[in-house]
Amino acid sequence: MTGVQTCALPICAVQTLIESMDIPTAAFDHVQSFLDSYDPAQPGCLILDVRLPQISGLELQEYLHRKGINIPIIFVSGHSNVSMAVRTLKAGAIDFIEKPFDDQILLDSIQKALEVDKVMRNEELWRKMILQYLGQLSRREEEVLRLLIQGKANKVIAH
Repeated sequence: MTGVQTCALPICAVQTLIESMDIPTAAFDHVQSFLDSYDPAQPGCLILDVRLPQISGLELQEYLHRKGINIPIIFVSGHSNVSMAVRTLKAGAIDFIEKPFDDQILLDSIQKALEVDKVMRNEELWRKMILQYLGQLSRREEEVLRLLIQGKANKVIAH
């Protein structure tokens, strides 16, 4: 099940909007409650306000990145500037939306974030499968593969 998690927005209105599109949501008043309940196996995205009660949304984004938590993030802010938006996007945010915002803009951004999450999960699954296959190669097969990757001709490898 794909879901959207929101942290410290006018939660009721945003949650109602998202759920009206049959997308399950989980809303959190505090960063710690989000972190305590976050399940990396659960597909979804995170909608963050730049201003949060304990730490800023920017600090939470940096924390998640340091911990290797790769959840697509959409920032929403009523108190922003260009450098703040650029900073979040350079750090990997999917979108930066200024309040007040048009509902459709947020919904479109959520759909984009959920698609990005799906692609990231598929790539990770593919990467794990490749590593599993590579782990099954014999020493000689691994040696041949390395030479192929280096661009060596079949005759050179055979020799």
